[in-house]
Parts: sequence; structure tokens; C-alpha cells
Amino acid sequence: MSGEKGGLEDDDSSRQHALQIGSTAPDFEADTTEGRIRFHDWIGDSWAVLFSHPKDFTPVCTTELGYMAKLKPEFDRRNTKVVGLSVDPVDSHARWANDIKETQGHAPNYPMIGDPNLSVSKLYGMLPADLEGSCEGRTPADNQTVRTVFVDRTGQEDQADHRLSDDDRAQLRRSRCACSTRCS
Repeated sequence: MSGEKGGLEDDDSSRQHALQIGSTAPDFEADTTEGRIRFHDWIGDSWAVLFSHPKDFTPVCTTELGYMAKLKPEFDRRNTKVVGLSVDPVDSHARWANDIKETQGHAPNYPMIGDPNLSVSKLYGMLPADLEGSCEGRTPADNQTVRTVFVDRTGQEDQADHRLSDDDRAQLRRSRCACSTRCS
């Protein structure tokens, strides 16, 4: 494809950008609940699961984040980093983490990306690239397409001993609940 960069097609700015299976997840810098990260540097030599949610404090998302926190030791054992994303700012995520711990028994023990200007959501094709504005005043329904799971191993050769096993993939599927899915 002409103009392809990091799995994003940029030869027609009026079209929705979409990652393709097998493409490398786009790199970005963002503030998280654990400080600022550059995504590819943060991944390092690990696998990564980036999962997203349309808004903080939504009931289903709250249960999913608590469940992922419970499963995190299993991801760690498989050299897989977990990172969440919601369009709300990081300070809102910190308040949400307390609610998640109270209602689910596990607070997020992984970084949560704040995306108040919607740049990561747009970069990953979860919201239209030409959408204007920020997270302010947006509802979960406005952001309903920010419900995706991405799996990536940036910069690594695809060798059999580095692939997820069928059991690992099943574990990921169980953790997604009703999420729409795009995997690379």
C-alpha cells in the first residue's frame, strides 16, 4: 500500500485508518498512571496487550480491568506486559482504580493510558482520524468504538518459541469479555 507506516494507511486522509493483522502496532508517547511512556520502548523484548475502554467508571469496563489485574501474574509469567487505555485523563484513572479495587477486589496493577485528546484512539483507528475535540463532554456511547484489544511484539522476529501458545490465546480470549478484537 502506498503511504503505509506502522500498519496505518495514510494515502487517503478521509478514510478511517485501520491496523491489519500482522502489522506492527503504531508507536506513541502518552501519560499513564505509572508515568509517561513511549509505547515501543515500554514493550521492550516482551509481548504486549493493549486493551481500551470508552470511558472511566463504566460498569463492564470496571469488571474487565479488575479481572485483568487478577490475571496479570499469568501475563507476567508469559513475558507479556498489559496496558489499558481510556479516553479520560490519568487523574480520573487514579480515582477509577480505587472504585475497581472496591468493587472487584483487584486494582489495576498495570499502567492505564490517559487519552484525553483522543490521539491514541485515533492513531489506532478506534475513532475517526478527523474527529475534533477532546474527551470532555463525550459519553461512553460517543466512544463505543474504543473497545479493542491489540496484541503486539514490536521489533521481534516471529519465531515459534516466541509465539503465544493455544492456551495463552484462550486465556486472552477469556479476558476480553465482549470486546471487539483486532490482533497483530
